[in-house]
Amino acid sequence: MQIKRLELSESEAAVMRCVWNFESVGITGKQIKSLLMHDYDLNYAPNTIYTILDKLEDKGFIRRVKAGKVLEFFPTIPYETYRNDVMQKACDDWFNGDWSAMTDWLSDKVV
Repeated sequence: MQIKRLELSESEAAVMRCVWNFESVGITGKQIKSLLMHDYDLNYAPNTIYTILDKLEDKGFIRRVKAGKVLEFFPTIPYETYRNDVMQKACDDWFNGDWSAMTDWLSDKVV
């Protein structure tokens, strides 16, 4: 699956990690704020989180569902699909699509 807009900023990626962690049940903005603070030491204002969520929805990464008075967010792209596409792009961009060259290079970097 090719992702429409592959690139995620650092803040978008942090929010997406929270959403992916709750993909089967959904996650609220308040839960995202708490996870960002506790798991990633990021203290974003609620408005900032909702701005990031709007951008992720525009990019096709999430969908929002109204649950009573609360909005819940679900990924539209599975984590594995995103990771595979990112790695394929890196391989294509830096190693001309040669996975052997990429894995050799990575092996040399392992400490």
